[in-house]
Amino acid sequence: MRHHGLVSRLNAVRNDARRVRDRLSRSRVGPLLTRAELKVARARDARRLLALSPTAPRLHLGCGRHPKVGWVNIDIWENPWEAPRKRELTVINYDLARGLPLADNVVSEIYSSHFLEHLSAHQGASLLSDCHRVLRPEGRLRTCVPDFSRLARAYVDGDAEYFAPLYEIFTDRMGDGVPGSGTIMDAVNNGLYQFGEHRCMYDTEKLEKLLTAIGFQRVEASSFDPAIDADWDAREHFSLYIDAFK
Repeated sequence: MRHHGLVSRLNAVRNDARRVRDRLSRSRVGPLLTRAELKVARARDARRLLALSPTAPRLHLGCGRHPKVGWVNIDIWENPWEAPRKRELTVINYDLARGLPLADNVVSEIYSSHFLEHLSAHQGASLLSDCHRVLRPEGRLRTCVPDFSRLARAYVDGDAEYFAPLYEIFTDRMGDGVPGSGTIMDAVNNGLYQFGEHRCMYDTEKLEKLLTAIGFQRVEASSFDPAIDADWDAREHFSLYIDAFK
């Protein structure tokens, strides 16, 4: 009887701990994982992604805080509690710089918006090659990145109006923080480097040539499509859009 009582108390403690974890999860509050725990969690998510292969998934790469319902949303979070957590969403915490842990010809469509520029040139080319590998024949890759040619043209023309949305988005984080030193160059630096987060810029010619060299059969310059592209953070204003078909 004494043993039975001890087991009951242990079970009660476990249930209490589980309820606490559930509350923390629902409120998006939780402790940072150790490096080992994070590695294990990401390996588990990589297996989750692989298990979705038979469903011919649509992949949303670098989803950030804007995941899509009906897509497999992939991004990397050092703190998993910051990842979007809604019942109707499929979210994978995985480092895309490592490539896609999927078999060949299993993905129906791939989308990314303002993600590619956060990778180095070699990492970006490697990931795009992997996208080509995992896409089914005639599958579409749609990507949207900051348009360097428009940014450069606006700078040369002294077109401060072109950069105005950046000041609305980043407010007092723009520039160097020294009163009276602001110029259009502050906006250019933000567009190019964005606080050190951007690692590679593209124009239409570069992206088209890269995707063609990788092996996509048809590569087409596109434009904003409200059916798939989000128009937040003035994304349409600063972006170029490319569709590539395997």
